[in-house]
Amino acid sequence: MSARTQINVTSALLPPPLLERLLSPEGRNSELCEKQMTSVARLIVNLLKKTVVTIERGNIKELDANPGDKGCQMRAVLLREFLLSPEVSEELQRLKKSTKAIEKIVQARQSLNGRPKREDESTCQFFRRHILPIEVSVDILFLIYCKLLTVTKVRHHTEPNGIVVTHLQHGNLSTLSKDIHIVEGLETHFREEMICDASIKLAQDSLASIQNLAKRIRVSPLLLRMLTGVRQNKAAGRYKPKPFGCQFHEIQLALTHLREQAACVAIKTVVVKGSPQLFFLKPPAPGEEFRFVEPKDVPQDQLLVVFEGVVQPGLTIEEFSKRVELIGFSRLILVLAAQEEPYEHGSTLNDVTDVEGRAEIESYMKMAPEIGCIRDGNPLLLLDHIFCNSAKEELKTQGKPC
Repeated sequence: MSARTQINVTSALLPPPLLERLLSPEGRNSELCEKQMTSVARLIVNLLKKTVVTIERGNIKELDANPGDKGCQMRAVLLREFLLSPEVSEELQRLKKSTKAIEKIVQARQSLNGRPKREDESTCQFFRRHILPIEVSVDILFLIYCKLLTVTKVRHHTEPNGIVVTHLQHGNLSTLSKDIHIVEGLETHFREEMICDASIKLAQDSLASIQNLAKRIRVSPLLLRMLTGVRQNKAAGRYKPKPFGCQFHEIQLALTHLREQAACVAIKTVVVKGSPQLFFLKPPAPGEEFRFVEPKDVPQDQLLVVFEGVVQPGLTIEEFSKRVELIGFSRLILVLAAQEEPYEHGSTLNDVTDVEGRAEIESYMKMAPEIGCIRDGNPLLLLDHIFCNSAKEELKTQGKPC
């Protein structure tokens, strides 16, 4: 996507009926309309501000969104790609400056507590003048969606092996604007709709961006074909259909791109007790296979793509690292990816309609026992999640360096 294409933030974030209500308050309680407007304005301003602050602090894990598309591998690579872009960095600085100015204006308006003076702008005029004009590039909007869906991501439960299962909770929007619930009446679900729509848009944008990346780095015709083969799940109640790409081939693209850039990656262990362990890997040269590197050789501000999972039961950390080195990191990750559902939950290998693509996944599935990747039904690494973060933030979470 072009970083120069501008998107209206308010239209991108708000459900159309809510936006229409804010822009057409006639005939309704003026004090309530004013409070609804300022609560929405506060949410938008705080979301922009927190997006910028998160990136400045290097805590990229706070952009680790879960829109429910099983596409974390795409966002890990795309976040790294966008945050290394000089154009994105420049726009973030401009956004920081403009958001600071708008924040002061919104704070002054909110202090009126729903009762602006006669000489003040009307609710609609204020919103049209100060909030509605906010625009950002498609790349920045991607980061904003990531922040929104991380703010609303909460722990659902923890599996016995330590894997944390999350879901989205629209009530967490109150952390951005404490009175945002007042935008809803008895029959409206604007907050839920906002989060559902953002999930779908982020899933769509992730797929579009990863497809553009594949075209730019000139991958094989098969890989490009598999990345453009998108499936939709079925609508359920108020939940709209969501697009799903093929996980295996998305991970294949991620590994290819990271090797070409000689990027640093990490394996992070999921543990029930204690601190996780970190292993850092990096290709010796662009295009070569990943090799283990010492933590001291990784710059603190380095953006990592982290592969998180549960190490095979009964295996020591030392044995695990030797097995990874013997198998090869890229081959290991692809073998693990081949064991997963290819698309949405419940999908099977039979849902991969491209004959050549299905055969490739199947070959990696069969490779698992041949290379000693599975023992007693347990994989060498039960891959749970892939995300982007800075080395300094990840090093804070680990135990004794590996």
